[in-house]
Amino acid sequence: MKDEQYDEIESQIGYEFKNRLLLQQAFTRKSYTQETHDGENNEVLEFIGDKVLDLVIVKVLTEYYGEINDGKEYECEHNEGKLTEFKKHLVESKMLAERIDEMGFTDYLIMGKGDRKNNVQNECKRGLV
Repeated sequence: MKDEQYDEIESQIGYEFKNRLLLQQAFTRKSYTQETHDGENNEVLEFIGDKVLDLVIVKVLTEYYGEINDGKEYECEHNEGKLTEFKKHLVESKMLAERIDEMGFTDYLIMGKGDRKNNVQNECKRGLV
């Protein structure tokens, strides 16, 4: 990645990376590292990110729909099943892909030749990979 690409991404997300190699790794698909044997791919970071996203979504949902009552207990407008439905919708591939596409992040994907040939970036935009 070029410095201006890092700058654009950091500006979009409102965070400046101390280690820009992690940012590059976040955009590096497995196909690239398999073909080039250059660096690490994003799979483990994606796993970690999925768990962090789950935690953040659960926090937001429980704060939005719940509160500590007069008895000092947590109560919520919705049951666990309904909150799970909300969370599932918010973290589904299609929803995340739309947001990634809106931010233009598919343009920064570092892919192998096979992914490029198969237009994987378009599948990412539609939430299919």
